[in-house]
Amino acid sequence: MKGPSKSPPDGYESPYLRAELMPELLVADAEGMPPLYFTRHGGAWWLAENSTGKLVNVATRQLRGLGIWSCRIRGDAYAPRALRIGVVELVREPDNPYDRNAVAIHQDGQRVGYFNKGMAAGVAKVLDRGDELQAIGIAADPPKVVASSPAIMEHLVRRMR
Repeated sequence: MKGPSKSPPDGYESPYLRAELMPELLVADAEGMPPLYFTRHGGAWWLAENSTGKLVNVATRQLRGLGIWSCRIRGDAYAPRALRIGVVELVREPDNPYDRNAVAIHQDGQRVGYFNKGMAAGVAKVLDRGDELQAIGIAADPPKVVASSPAIMEHLVRRMR
């Protein structure tokens, strides 16, 4: 037997961008910049869409097409709660015995986790090509990271200053 429906109260407006609007709104501008910026929400950094201010989950598939690599990091069980909001370093581990595409995430010289396997292959390809990626830890619990080119990262953090 199902419990009562948990529909939102009358007048509730979700802070999140609706999935059906993403294909229309999450499109790069003429300069190739995503229509997004970082904002603070609930003790973490979130991506917000320019025209609506609505929050965009880092698991959103359209982000990769905008040059943004993001995920909830894996392997943090070995360093729980080690990731803090702020700059992180991406370290390729091509000799990793579990994943030849492994991309470790380091902060203050300590490994705090890895890009998940689904994202690691793409991030590894970018790094192996010699392209620069900058990365930021955007949430500690659960630990999440966003990476992009320096130009896109500068664009995303523009309102955080």
